Amino acid sequence: FIVKEQFDVFISYRRSDGSRIAERLFEFLTAKGLKVFLDREKMIKGQYFDAQIREHVIASPNYIFVGTPDAFKFRTNDFDYVAEEIRLAIVELDKPHETRTVLPVMTAGTGFPPDSAFPEGTAKLSKCDALFLTGNTPTPNELLEILLAVTTVNKHNLWNAGKRWLENSQKPGSRFASLHIEKTIMPNASQKSRDSEEPELELPIHVYRKQTDGKGHSSRTENQPLLDAFHSVEGHLYLIGEGGIGKTTSLIHRMNDAYLDKQYTADAQVPLFVELSRAPDTDNPKTALYHNGESSFIRRSIFQQLCRNSSILPLSSEGVGEPDEAFTVSPEIAVISLNKLLEKKKPVPEYILLLDGLNETSRAKIDSAGGLTVVSMIMEEIRWIIENCPNARVVLTSRSDESAMHIDEMTRLYLSGLDDTAMEEYLKKRKLPNERIAKAKDNRELWEVLRIPLFLTMYASLSGKHEVSSRGEIFRVFFSERSENLGVYTAVSRIDEVYRNVRRAAGRAAPKRIDARMQHFFLDFLLPEIAWQMEQDGVFYRDADSIADIIEPVLTDKSIKAVCGRYGKMLFDRYREGSDASTHTQSVARSILDHLGGDIYEVAEAVINCCVLSLGIMQTSEGEYGFEHHHIRDYFAAVRNINSLRLAVFAYERKDFNTASACLEEIINRVINPEVLKFMGEYLGENRNAPVVENGAWQYNVPTAPEDRNLLKRVLELFRGRFGEEVGYGVFNLIEIWKIVREDLSGSDFSGLDLSLVNFNGIRLGHTASDGAKFQGAKAGMKNLLCQGHSDDVTSVAFAPDGKTFLSGSWDDTIRVWSAETGECLDVIQN
Repeated sequence: FIVKEQFDVFISYRRSDGSRIAERLFEFLTAKGLKVFLDREKMIKGQYFDAQIREHVIASPNYIFVGTPDAFKFRTNDFDYVAEEIRLAIVELDKPHETRTVLPVMTAGTGFPPDSAFPEGTAKLSKCDALFLTGNTPTPNELLEILLAVTTVNKHNLWNAGKRWLENSQKPGSRFASLHIEKTIMPNASQKSRDSEEPELELPIHVYRKQTDGKGHSSRTENQPLLDAFHSVEGHLYLIGEGGIGKTTSLIHRMNDAYLDKQYTADAQVPLFVELSRAPDTDNPKTALYHNGESSFIRRSIFQQLCRNSSILPLSSEGVGEPDEAFTVSPEIAVISLNKLLEKKKPVPEYILLLDGLNETSRAKIDSAGGLTVVSMIMEEIRWIIENCPNARVVLTSRSDESAMHIDEMTRLYLSGLDDTAMEEYLKKRKLPNERIAKAKDNRELWEVLRIPLFLTMYASLSGKHEVSSRGEIFRVFFSERSENLGVYTAVSRIDEVYRNVRRAAGRAAPKRIDARMQHFFLDFLLPEIAWQMEQDGVFYRDADSIADIIEPVLTDKSIKAVCGRYGKMLFDRYREGSDASTHTQSVARSILDHLGGDIYEVAEAVINCCVLSLGIMQTSEGEYGFEHHHIRDYFAAVRNINSLRLAVFAYERKDFNTASACLEEIINRVINPEVLKFMGEYLGENRNAPVVENGAWQYNVPTAPEDRNLLKRVLELFRGRFGEEVGYGVFNLIEIWKIVREDLSGSDFSGLDLSLVNFNGIRLGHTASDGAKFQGAKAGMKNLLCQGHSDDVTSVAFAPDGKTFLSGSWDDTIRVWSAETGECLDVIQN
């Protein structure tokens, strides 16, 4: 018998009088997230009974013996399995290389017999620190004592915890159910199933290092495969690269290498995965994650993996205290016990801390930590681990190079994406026509986007009917093509079956079918609202009740500016089927409310199940829900903003100026995340509006007839002649989209706009004397148009004869030399 499934706890008992207690322990520990071996529950049919028992006692780091009167009635004329289980547990306990737990749980009135009554090799059981129950079944507090004993912080327990985390993270609907996102999001009948045995195509991500010579000149090393670098570079690693490029995937590969089809060994390295995005942005006094300006989030997250369904809360002053649904444990147990393990000096670190997504950590300030931000405290915790824990190797990922993480002991690796050969090979294996591959290579913008595996895999699944050049266009076409063909996706029927079974198990009536119209509504309005609210709050996960609160207004608000209001019913007319006007947005929203449950929380449950199990756009982690990738969250947040802009223009064209202004509130009231702005511009096709040279002359490609590509231009009309607070950040956000996506604003009409917040430095505003951007009547000054650098007012500007550079003089007693092309300051001349 070969052990394939690893258990945390082995329960040994005598069936005649110990079954009830053993089953109670099994139910309790399993409910807390541990994997428990009980012979009645976990034996494999067709395998030798004694071989299974022997191997699982040896492999399980925690052994519980149920001490009942009959348990000590050892058999002498027949093989005694209970005696053999005790003997094996004692043998493992006596091995010097590993800490193990052997816990006798003795029922009331039961004591250990004399050593002479024990079979050979089992008498040491009575020397183990036992738990003596006050009755014949454990009380809630006694159950917690047992739980604390079998979740002792040691290497074997942590190895099992890491393996359990990996297994749970790859269950259907979980974050890492598939590392190939194009197979996760709405798989159809014509694609390979996500459960296919066919091996996935590997996409070898490459990395490089930056280096500086003695003269301050920087360069980069040759590209090296990321996984090779992972193993060849010693010490701490900082993986830096764009979203979707493979940072998280590489960490999961490292987890797979350590745990898949592996058993624990004394010399094993233990990788432990921590999602930094899950660091809470509030400090509940009960959790005390941020105390006196310090974070313990990383170490407590690792500790929680010992018992997945647990909360780390302080014990009461009287001791364990009255337990509730949560597993309560003192912060000192979580942090101090882990510190002792990580502070050991070993020839090679035993623990690899895979810390994923520093850029996704909350920037919120925590009042109880003196106003420090969550991310600053997390970074300080990482620094502390690196400086004080030689038994831990840190591997950190982020989209940006945080200056606070400049630590000499940490090697920075920058991800460069896929090389041309790997990209072409992948597209050919996905059976894309040679002419389409050649066309993609010729499109420089698209080819650079496809270096990121997330977008390459999604692009390969597109039909090829649409021209795409950007990330936003790939997402838009991807979701559009699937949205138009919901009826042929096997997932549609699967969600019905899954959700019906869930409700039947809960004793509730099965709802009517989630039809294609409802799923369209999820894609167009509910998912964008959820994503937008998450992005607003700077989080990546929400619980079911929070999601219910987010979607309820979308389904119930019938005000004139809402998607289910009068304008929304007319504008978003995709829900009309033939001439039946009853299928507008309001009627679909009403159907969702009527068909999917009696209250909004039941509706939210159905929506979440559909988005996780059917559409595959969301995933679950630790009882909360998030998007499959942060790019997908930001894309759907962009869709929500675009819906508001469409409603604003629709109202404006009907002379309803008050409603138009109300629809613009969100873009007026705050600066929008640049990632969301970029997706907005690419979704609308603004990247195609940049001027190009054709037949030796500049052509300006903004369409004149109303369509998505000129939606932003039409929205700007709502701001002309308006200044100050009523404009807010509206003009700034819209022009930032153009700056990010178009890069060239020649020929744009900025007349009559409040440009006081807009910085045009480094942005081309014209190519010839006749195609310059228009600023008549606009509110703008020198600081909006000229490169910043002087510490006082600019007094004069002069261009060089060749037009490539210009000079600026200032009251700060300096003259600065600028590049007219890039806006870069080339030199400073002191007076």
